[in-house]
Amino acid sequence: MKVNIFVMGLLAIAMFLGWGLYAEKELSRQQQSHIAELTAKLNDKTASDNLELQGKCAQQAKSMFLQLGYKANAGDAYQSHYNAKLNKCLMEIYTSRFPTVARSLFDAYDQKPYANYFWIARKDKKFEDVPPSNCTFYPDTPSQRFCKSEDEYKAFAAEYME
Repeated sequence: MKVNIFVMGLLAIAMFLGWGLYAEKELSRQQQSHIAELTAKLNDKTASDNLELQGKCAQQAKSMFLQLGYKANAGDAYQSHYNAKLNKCLMEIYTSRFPTVARSLFDAYDQKPYANYFWIARKDKKFEDVPPSNCTFYPDTPSQRFCKSEDEYKAFAAEYME
């Protein structure tokens, strides 16, 4: 009789623990489902906000391009990009008027520079043999860095414009 009561007690404890485990698993499943739902809503909102900010950035870059006196039909071009990681509206201006090529990457609102590139052709040398007159990076550090080629400039700018 004592054995039966003991076995029934163990069985009751096992059933209670089993029910508790089932309840915890169900609660965990519901919480995971809720987290996935909230994450999807947040991603939708973030994507929507980024599109809105990208549109505002494009307008600001166009305005800045014209305000700085550049003209698209004169060999000047620009590209804008809202960088969500930096929360910055960046723009790159490209000008090509023989014998020079210039590129600048900067914040379209406060005009903080990120990189500059300037190259002048020389009659006595091949294109690839002429280093840039100026190729400077201004990363988010106190010191500036220098580059030696247009490809190096482009690689640096691409990190900010993606």
